[in-house]
Formats: sequence, structure tokens, C-alpha cells
Amino acid sequence: RCSTDDTHQETEIKYFKTKSHNPDEPSSFKAEGIADDIINLSWIRPMHFNGKLLHYVLNYNEEPDMFTVGFRNYCEHPRVDDLAGVDFDSTYFADTDYKPPNTQMVAKANDSDDEDNCTCAETPPMKSPSKNTFTRLSFDNFAIQFKDRRYDNCSVSNTTEECEQIYYQTDRFLVSKRDGTDRRKYPTIYIEPNVTSYNLTNLKRFTMYAFYLSACNEPKEDNKCSSIMHSFARTQKKVEADDIKNVEAIVDQKNVDVFWSEPTYPNGLIVAYRVKYENKDLLGPTEDCIPKDAYFNESHKILSNLSPGNYKLTVLAESVAGYGRPSKPVYFVIVADMDLAVIIWPLVTLLVSFVGGFFYYWWYKKKYSLDGMHLIASINPDYDGVLYVEDEWEIDRNDIDIQSDLGHGAFGKVFFGRIKSKNMSCAIKTVNEGISLHECMEFLNEASVMKTFSNCHHVVRLLGVVSKGQPSLVVMELMERGDLKQFLRKTRDSSHSLTSNEIYRMAIEIADGMAYLAAKKFVHRDLAARNCMVAGDRTVKIGDFGMTRDIYENDYYRKETKGLLPVRWMAPESLADGVFTSDSDVWSYGIVLWEIATLAEQPYQGLSNEQVLQFVISKGRMERPPECSDLLYEIMRQCWCWKPNDRLTFWDIVEKLENSVSADFKLVSFIHSREGLEHRLIHGRQRPYNAPAISTQPREDLIGHYNVSDDEVSLHVGGMPRSTSYLHSQSLARSNDSRTEFGSGELY
Repeated sequence: RCSTDDTHQETEIKYFKTKSHNPDEPSSFKAEGIADDIINLSWIRPMHFNGKLLHYVLNYNEEPDMFTVGFRNYCEHPRVDDLAGVDFDSTYFADTDYKPPNTQMVAKANDSDDEDNCTCAETPPMKSPSKNTFTRLSFDNFAIQFKDRRYDNCSVSNTTEECEQIYYQTDRFLVSKRDGTDRRKYPTIYIEPNVTSYNLTNLKRFTMYAFYLSACNEPKEDNKCSSIMHSFARTQKKVEADDIKNVEAIVDQKNVDVFWSEPTYPNGLIVAYRVKYENKDLLGPTEDCIPKDAYFNESHKILSNLSPGNYKLTVLAESVAGYGRPSKPVYFVIVADMDLAVIIWPLVTLLVSFVGGFFYYWWYKKKYSLDGMHLIASINPDYDGVLYVEDEWEIDRNDIDIQSDLGHGAFGKVFFGRIKSKNMSCAIKTVNEGISLHECMEFLNEASVMKTFSNCHHVVRLLGVVSKGQPSLVVMELMERGDLKQFLRKTRDSSHSLTSNEIYRMAIEIADGMAYLAAKKFVHRDLAARNCMVAGDRTVKIGDFGMTRDIYENDYYRKETKGLLPVRWMAPESLADGVFTSDSDVWSYGIVLWEIATLAEQPYQGLSNEQVLQFVISKGRMERPPECSDLLYEIMRQCWCWKPNDRLTFWDIVEKLENSVSADFKLVSFIHSREGLEHRLIHGRQRPYNAPAISTQPREDLIGHYNVSDDEVSLHVGGMPRSTSYLHSQSLARSNDSRTEFGSGELY
């Protein structure tokens, strides 16, 4: 019988809570120096909490400026505009072997459970990151697969030793390893979840700091933390911090010994001192510059052979923040000795006459003697018979100590050695015995070309030449890590992958060196990874000009009876018409970027040299390498424009990359030096017109597709694959084209 009762029973209500997950990272993380010892940090709370926010984890450390002092002599290369062109708040990458030290709790989070009374504020719209904010701990490089899981495994309850290794692995992808300078680490700070702004106090003045921030959810033992946000900022400078005190001048006849006390707490690092003195009886003051290292070793400055008169002297310090204020003036008097002058002047006149006669005799004998003459090639290696006269670059053979073999080829050898008189390590290049006179002249000519390029930080410096006796020696700056091609290939087997920061730094250093050569009206004609050298601190420099050709002979192609051609690095107009300009060097620079992105794979892998020649002059181009960043590939693509005048200049390339490297690059680059700024002021962006090559097939969509798995190249026209036999047939049709000749060697 059915009941008419409407009542029914319900089950008991059950409540449950889902587990928390990693929250989104805080956005718009910014750091700004607001005083000489305070930096303000601000951020926007995560868009999705995915649980209850426990706290923010903040770590930071110093980024010292020691490597900038080592790179630059501020007396030989003074600042142009008091560092006004250097944006210290911009992207700043440095070596940071970060290890979290002891922890402390700041602004402890409220432990009250307010899950049932949760109010969600309106999420602010996402903004593009500013230039001085780094959005994620992930880079568009070969280490892109690295994730934040290692950080998730490091909880507050873990031991310091456990966390140290995790943070160390993380930071390998955050920073570029450029020097071994120790950084001061600070304790980890925990900030309560409702805080979005934090001031760090008691910091060093005008010092760069790196900050790392992440958000963590409850419970703390689960380590549910977001990706790490990071930013950099420098504290402000204090005007009076660089003041010089206790200046003392001790007069000894015509010499003055100057002493002073160094600033106790300067703005960052002191890089030089400037002593300014003025004779009131003469017009204009005189200024002497003393590098920091020189004053550290000698602790004083001697002013020698001063003219008689009343003098005023001041000293000012120069730090990384700029020039300090002059010290209080010190006055002293140099007394004239008339009787001594009457005796000395006749002796000086006699001595000058004797020395002048001796040098005239030496010059006359050398000019008309055949014993002191040596032959080398001219700047054009096709012209022979130019006499080589010893100059200030000549080094005594007995001053060179050859120690070990660094490498050799069919043409010559490279040794490690030292210059005894300077106690300086160097690389020594020589030729093999039995070579022809033309080859010997070409060897010395290549060294002579480098004499002009000794003032650029990103071009390998020539130290001297030994032309007396046999064999001839060329002494050069030692590049401890060898050429860039070998360095990249060794990286394949290394546990340390190249980061995007290191790749961008290599690219901008090569572009800066090539901009220097272009400003000197020099066309390289053989820019490739094998001709770029890597120093001990991983600085990349444009290497010796032509001296590695015999070691990497397989990278060159001999066209009938012509010279060796680096066809895989040559521009279309160079292959078709034998024209070499700075614009063709830009094309080669794009190939170098491709080599860096593929860790020194051979360009146009799978094609013969004849096929490469036809492929390039048919408007073919290589495809984007795997794991290549958008910025790097965009520069490659603009370097490979068919019309030379549509390509980027090396100045343009530096401007595109300078916001992706650390600020210390501007302190050593040619483009930001006084010489570079004057060149830009005089010449502007003017460039001569260079006609493009005549394409054998006017197809803009001919692309070489590189497959890493099988090391082959497929050709694609309009999206359809085409066999390489197409290139073979075309190349045979043009095999006798004389326009593929290698240029004669003139400067364009």
C-alpha cells in the first residue's frame, strides 16, 4: 500500500577540500633603487592561487663589478659621458653561483583559517614585462626543457645542504659564467601573502643586486611553489662617498710625492684616481690618471721634473658611479736653481747632438744595407715584391720563450709561449720549413694587417713580429679556449648547455668587432666560427685574418685554378660576381649565428660545395635551426636579404642585442667608446650602394630544410620538397662561370 506521507529522508551533507597545487608566479616583479642603501621590490599577486597562499620566498645576492675593472683601463679608455649611456637598471646578467644561506622570517603570515570566508579580488590585467623585469625561469635556448621541479623539492624544512644543490642547478640557467668573483649571499626572506611591496635596507651603495621571488601555497611541507621571478637593481650613489681626504704633497727639488687616503665606503668600486695640478705662472692645468691597481701597488704618485713656480694640486676619485668631488687644494712651491741650469744646459746640448748623430748614422747604415731587409706580401696578396722594414712591432727572438704546441696544419703551427721581458703569456704562430716565398710573404702580410686593429676589445690583438732569422714568428694575444668552432663542439659533450644569455653575448661581441673593422674600411671576407677566438673568460673576438685557413681546409672549396673559397659562408654577390663588401660580411655573420645555434654544425649539411653555390645564387636559404630563439633567427633572416642594402649593418645588430646582455658590455664595446661615437657622429648611417647578384632562379621561397636526425638537407620550393639533383644539374650548367672567382684582396 502506498503511503500518502510526503516526507522523505536526505543523506548527511559531506564537506571536502581538494589538494592545493602550485600557484601562478607573481607578475610585474620590479626592483628599483630608491636610496644609496635601499631597494624597493614590488609585484602583483598571482592570477590563480590554486590553493591558499602561504608566503612569498625572496632570495637575493650581490653582483660585484670586479670584472668591469679587469676589462677596462679607465686611464687609457676614459668614460665618455659619466656613464649616462649605461642603463644599470636594464637587463643585467652575471655569474651567480647562488646557494641559499640561513633563513629568517619577516612579516610572518597569519595562521588563521579563512577558507570559508574567501573573497577573491578582481585580477588585474596582464601587462607586458618591462625591460628590467624577467618574467620566468625559462629561456629560449638549448636548456628550455629545464623546469622548476627542482625548486619544488626544496622545502623550508629541508637542510641547507639539500637546498644548496637545488639552487645551484637552477642558477646555471639564470646566469652567464664570466668570472670567478665571489658574490655575497643573504638569508632567505619569507614575506606574508598579503604584501606586494617590500623595502630591503642596509645595502651597499651603488651596488648591483639580483632578486629571486616565488609564491608558495599551504601546506609548507608540500613545497607547492610557483616559478621563480627574478629582477636586478642597483642602489643609488652618494655624492660625498668618493671624497678624497688627507692629501699630502712632499717636495723633493723638482719632484713631488703625492699621498692621499682612499675613500672608506665608495660608490661601488674605485677604478682610478686623477691628480690635477696647475702652475699659476703657466697657462692650463695638467692632469695625471692613476689606475686603481697601480695606486694599490705603489700607494702614492710621483710628479717629476716640474717647472719652477707656485702650484695648486687636487685629487679626485673615479668610481663605477662616475667622478667624485675634487679634494681640498694643496699648495706647494718648486724653487728654481739658476746656477745648476747654467751648467746643465751645455751638457744637454752636447748630449742631444751626440745622440742625434748616432741615430743618423744608424738610419743611414740601415737604409743602404741589404742585411736588414725582409720581404712580405702587400695588403693585396696578388702583388709581390714589397719590402718589409722593421718597425716598433719588432720583438727580439731571444725575448720569446716557446713552450708547448697548441695546434698545427699544412701551412704552419701555433705554440703557447711567453714574452720574457713582459712576463706575459701569448700565442706564437709560425710557418713550416720549406714553404714558398709567396706563402711566407702572405703569412707576414696577414700579421701586418692586424697592426691596424689593436684598439678594439673584441678583435684579437697583435703583440709583435719576429722577422729577423728563420722561421718568422707572429706573436698574438693568447685565447685560452681556442677558436669558436672547437669551443661550440666541445659544448655538445659538456654538462653545461649554452644559455640564451651566453649566445646573445657571443653574437653581440662578434658584431661589435666587425663594426670596428667596418669603421676601419676593412672587409674581412672570411668571417666564420673557425675565425673567431674565445678567451679564458669566454669573451669572443674576431681572430687572426686568414691564419686558420690551412687548419680547416675542408671548410673551403677550390674553384678550378682559383684560390680556396669558403662558399658556405659567402654572400650571393660574392659567389656570382666576386664582390666583397661589409654587406657580404653581414651575410657571413648570419651563417656564424647559425653555427652558434647548432653548436658548429656544417652549414648546408648534405650539399656539396657546387650545390651550395647554386643553391645560394638561386635565392635559397637555410631553415630556422631547432631550439633557436625568435630574436636570433630574426637577425639571421635579415642578414640573408638578397639585396645587400636591405641587410642589417653591424651597428644595427648591436642595437638589437644590447638589451639582451649585461650592462658591462657598453663599458668595453667599440660602438659605445669615444671612437665609435665619433664615427657615428661623422658618418651617421650612410652606406654605399651595392648591387645584388643576378639570381639563376628568381624564387623567394626556396628553403633548405635541415633535419637533425639524419643530417641531410631537403630543398623546398613553394612548400613542396625537391631533390638535390635539381641543384646538381643547375650547378653543372654554371661550373665554368668566371664570376665565382675569389676577390683579389683589396679593401672595399
